Amino acid sequence: MANVVKKRSISSELAQKMVDEAVAKATHQTAPTQFVEANGIRFAYRRFGNPRGVPLVFSPHYTGTMDYWDPAVTDGLAKNREVILFNNAGVSSSSGQVPTSVQEMAANAIAFIKALGLTKVDFLGWSIGGLIAQEIIPQAGDLVRRLILVGTGPRGADMSTSKIPEVFAGVYDPPEHIWLASHFSPSASSRAACLAFLERKHARKDRDPELSEEAAAQREAIQKYFAPAEGVLDYLKDIRQPTLVVNGSNDVMVPTVNSYVLQQNLPNAELILYPDANHGSFFQYPELFVSQADQFLTSALQGDDANLQSSERLPFPSII
Repeated sequence: MANVVKKRSISSELAQKMVDEAVAKATHQTAPTQFVEANGIRFAYRRFGNPRGVPLVFSPHYTGTMDYWDPAVTDGLAKNREVILFNNAGVSSSSGQVPTSVQEMAANAIAFIKALGLTKVDFLGWSIGGLIAQEIIPQAGDLVRRLILVGTGPRGADMSTSKIPEVFAGVYDPPEHIWLASHFSPSASSRAACLAFLERKHARKDRDPELSEEAAAQREAIQKYFAPAEGVLDYLKDIRQPTLVVNGSNDVMVPTVNSYVLQQNLPNAELILYPDANHGSFFQYPELFVSQADQFLTSALQGDDANLQSSERLPFPSII
């Protein structure tokens, strides 16, 4: 009996080693689309990168799929950790319905992460993905170690100067050039960065289906989330995970002032603003973002290890 158990253990270890090797060899362009079921939803996902350490889960913007990320960012961050991209419920190749509340979207994201057998992740949320990231904490705070919030805002965000109506009312030829208006600034250098990003973005051939009617539910969820209310920011004080807030100097979609609000109200947050940049700031400066995000994710916190030099620690108190 002991021999049987030993053989099974060796077989299990070998299988895990094979999985880890496959993940390590994959890239943004080659990682296969896989599926996992939870809460009656068949979630589509891709995972690749260094299987050691805490995985980094990505949650995209409004109407975004796994193909809306910049490979320069995902592959860059995958050098030191496993990267997991996924489509939330009802989005593109995932089954189910898109909820009309951000809180329900967060609950589905939690179900997906747990279905993968993960007990601790870092979470990067961009735009509506950043709203989802914030709402994971009240429901499953122990699941998340650190947060990266890009181009997003808090509950009750100030959208008074947002250019969303004008951007989506525009006509673009080709249609992909909506990114020039929505995610990059008008300067020549920013436009060039956008075109370079679009080329990287379309390098993968087996792409996810685009969203159509599902976008209406996402819009409703965003509108409800940004509705003003008494004490609307109070929840932020309970998000004690070290948080990196990132945006462009002039985000026309979710105005940059909301990134200041997040940093000022989250008890453990740092703010990075990129110059001459818009909603897609981290795609305009992918190498710089990867370097800064990597430092944030890999550095120890103050007080974690008395033997570390101060230069090896982030200026975040370990308070979670």
